[in-house]
Amino acid sequence: MSEVTCASLIEYERLISFNFLISQIVDLLAVLITFVASTFAIKMVMTKSIFENSTIILLILNLFYAILYQIIYGIEAVLVIYKHFFMRDHRCDLLQLESTCAPYLKTLLGCASGMILCDTGLILERTFATFSKDCKSKKSVLFASLIAVFIIALSTQIGRIVYWDDTLNDFESMNNCATAYDLDRLSSWHLVICQSVHLLAILITFISSFYAIDIVWRKSIFQRSTQFIIFLNLLYANLHQISYGIEASQLLYKHFFMMDQPCKLLQYDADCAPYFSFLFAEIAGMFLCQTGLVVERACATFLKTYKKTKRMGITVIISLVVLSISACTGPFLLWNDSLTGYSFSCLSFPKTSFNKTYPFFITCSIVTFFNLITTISIMRYNKKEEYATRFKVGVRFRKREAIESTETVCFLALSQFILMFFYCGGVIILICIKSMTLVNFSSWVVWVYSVPFIAMMFPILLIYRIQAARANRVLIIKSFAESKHTQEDHIRQMKQTWGE
Repeated sequence: MSEVTCASLIEYERLISFNFLISQIVDLLAVLITFVASTFAIKMVMTKSIFENSTIILLILNLFYAILYQIIYGIEAVLVIYKHFFMRDHRCDLLQLESTCAPYLKTLLGCASGMILCDTGLILERTFATFSKDCKSKKSVLFASLIAVFIIALSTQIGRIVYWDDTLNDFESMNNCATAYDLDRLSSWHLVICQSVHLLAILITFISSFYAIDIVWRKSIFQRSTQFIIFLNLLYANLHQISYGIEASQLLYKHFFMMDQPCKLLQYDADCAPYFSFLFAEIAGMFLCQTGLVVERACATFLKTYKKTKRMGITVIISLVVLSISACTGPFLLWNDSLTGYSFSCLSFPKTSFNKTYPFFITCSIVTFFNLITTISIMRYNKKEEYATRFKVGVRFRKREAIESTETVCFLALSQFILMFFYCGGVIILICIKSMTLVNFSSWVVWVYSVPFIAMMFPILLIYRIQAARANRVLIIKSFAESKHTQEDHIRQMKQTWGE
């Protein structure tokens, strides 16, 4: 806390203004509409449009810039709303250091210029297609790719041009200068490679989530109640990847461009608090959604009547519980923390709350183990009940449906448990190595942090399970239709179709 971060009267009145609050909420609504519309736009452009491949390249790039802009702007809007409701009485924690904001603003300016340049690129591409006498597919794609590379190169420099000769010396003291340990950690190639791998995992998550949403909605046997919780889980997974990706990008930016400015590397804990709370709400939400799926499958198994109205009522209650608990996770972890220090990154606990790190992730491991054991028990019970009702076609079909959906939930819970066990086990092993220095510990611990991969694997494994189930059914039906068999063969095929 210092005079530099204390809001002036004009800034304070602006922050508490009701008009300002409404404008940020409207902007967040626009962000949400952008995400939803972009999902359909990408699908239609890729599968149902009459655009040439060269035009599609630039359209997708434009959509990428638009989505990235909305993500960054949306996070800042959420931060402003958080300050409006929860930080009014902390007037000297309201402002953000310019050195902290610089990477975000540069990215924001790059996205804004990228959208404008993409429109220019589309005009150039269409001009080339119109006036070129020999505009073949390969040549037009090459031309569009060159335009895209030029746009990316130019947009990445816009922020740096705007900040040219700006020293950003808004607050420099020995309190917020990076220590030798921080500098060694930031300069480590372990960190660079690991954050790059995490960013790749994030990109895979986004791409696979688009397909997962489509296949769950149109091609799976999940009931609507189960689909709702799956979509909530996908939302948490993608929000986590967005939050983590922004911080990972900032770490890489510091590694390559700010190593000679040690007093601008650390981030104020009060500035990090909203991001930290949001990030750990998303982590808790991912694990709790798995528990929610287990509870929903248990209700589908053990309740005598589980019709549409009751299903949706139970799903809404589960979702509200998940949202409530996950929203309280961040504030609970920061309970009694003065937030007056400086952190290496907003991804990590503040130093005064660092002792809460391992209990939190051990609790997550216990939750995933509970999910795994419970789903296995439900699945075995359903199989037993299926065999007991083999002559009741309708009941048996519902049991088969419950078994397949529960098997998918079990498969997801197993992968989640393995990755969390890998993280907790890896950290414990590193702690037990007494000869390891603090710098080496920090270099290796980033490799066992598995939450980005848990988020990445959820849509991938979901797609795999649904496609595997469909392929198995098609194979059984195809072999049944093509084969000529006796009555005994027919009965045996019917048993195989029902999973016996």
